[in-house]
Amino acid sequence: MSSQIYKTRIMNTLKNLIISIITILCLSQTAQSRTFGLFIGLSEYNRDDVTPHQSSYNDAVDLYNLYKSTAKNGIFLLLTNEEATTENIIKVAKRHFSHAKKDDTIVFFISTHGHDGGVSTYDGYLYTRQVREIFHNSKATNKYIIVNSCHSGSFNTTPEETSSQSTWSNMGNIAQNGRSNVIILTSTRHNMLSYTYVGENYNSHFVSSLLNGLGGSADSNSDGIITIGETYDFIKESFKNNTDQTPQMVGRFNRNTPFIIQ
Repeated sequence: MSSQIYKTRIMNTLKNLIISIITILCLSQTAQSRTFGLFIGLSEYNRDDVTPHQSSYNDAVDLYNLYKSTAKNGIFLLLTNEEATTENIIKVAKRHFSHAKKDDTIVFFISTHGHDGGVSTYDGYLYTRQVREIFHNSKATNKYIIVNSCHSGSFNTTPEETSSQSTWSNMGNIAQNGRSNVIILTSTRHNMLSYTYVGENYNSHFVSSLLNGLGGSADSNSDGIITIGETYDFIKESFKNNTDQTPQMVGRFNRNTPFIIQ
């Protein structure tokens, strides 16, 4: 065999190897799980019965930016103020989360006023049954609901239905199978208020703690991965001396699952 033929075969083998590696990498990228996030914050309302807080807007924008910079394979949407009508929130959430596949993650965050039974939108209210339908129909494995509002621990279907039977803690059935991680993280209990810092550039107490934790402070074992358990433990520790506000996390989940899937 001539040296030229030998070199040609070596080159062809290397080319085929490179092509195979590129193909594997492309397939791996295609198969990689994705995160679909919807972040909602209101500092303006088309109503006279609520007092606006700039912090609710800041909460959504800052958490949206954190996810965009951390979850590399994600698609994130932001709704604020007049965009956050009840109808538009439901429409956008249904459309956005319908793209999620089995191994994906969906995140629904809202910061606004709340009451014992729901949360305020720009023009009305949003109730558990509306979110439950959206989340139950999603094929995603990981489903995160994060609510920052007064009385967020009790999120009922209608203003008249205020029994504990319809609270967030009973939304574990939105998992399509037992392998799903379903997290409902709320800023306070059903009978408590949710507090905020005053000023144009401030966040609520709860979201300030959440941002700190996900920004690295919750990584208790310094392994570079912030888990669901670490996140909640960090938030609880942040509020341990606060008797007026107690965040809570309920659902069905593995504490070792990363809070933000990277």
